[in-house]
Amino acid sequence: MDINNKDNINGKLCRMLLYIPRLYRAIMSERIAEFGLFANQPPILHFISKKGSLTQKELADEFLVAPPTMTDTIQRLEKAGYIKRQPDKNDARVMRVCLTPKGDEIRQKTSSHFQSVAAGLLDDFSPEEKERLLLLLCRITENLERMRQNDKTT
Repeated sequence: MDINNKDNINGKLCRMLLYIPRLYRAIMSERIAEFGLFANQPPILHFISKKGSLTQKELADEFLVAPPTMTDTIQRLEKAGYIKRQPDKNDARVMRVCLTPKGDEIRQKTSSHFQSVAAGLLDDFSPEEKERLLLLLCRITENLERMRQNDKTT
């Protein structure tokens, strides 16, 4: 690898940054297939569990997806009995999404799969390497968020 060639290294880094989530998603899809879930669904169940009840818009914003995409996901989870929609206590026009006992049970069952993959992907990293990687990923995230914000204002 020619590390002095900026275009070459930038391209390789971008390809790796795109490949890693696809590989992670493929592994997770295989591990949670027995539950009949897609890889994007357990994190939603976990987030609802952590936050209580949320609107579909809040969920769409958190997971950086379009509201219709989140609506489809919510409908699937609701059909499976993992979540339910109920009117907001302060505004009956607003529907809030909350976990059902069945949803919490499946969240707990899938959680161990996510934890084992998270542990495995950093298995041979030293604590110092993990800290450094975290700092670098935070910088990448900040750069992307700044770009996204700039795109919205132009």
